[in-house]
Amino acid sequence: MRETLSLGEGVDSDDDHLLEDLAVCVAGATASLALCEDFYARARLDWSEHATVLRRFGHYY
Repeated sequence: MRETLSLGEGVDSDDDHLLEDLAVCVAGATASLALCEDFYARARLDWSEHATVLRRFGHYY
C-alpha cells in the first residue's frame, strides 16, 4: 500500500479517491437541492402574485 501525506501520515491513497468521490457526491446533491429550492421559490412567488391579483378583484381562491 502506498501512503500519501495529503491527508496525514498513514492514510492510504484509496482514501483520497473515496474523499474525492464523496466531494463530488456532496456537490451534486447540493446543486440538486439548490435547483429544487429555486423551483419552489419561483412557484411560491408566482402563486403569491396570482393570489394578489385575485384579491384585488375580489375573487377568493
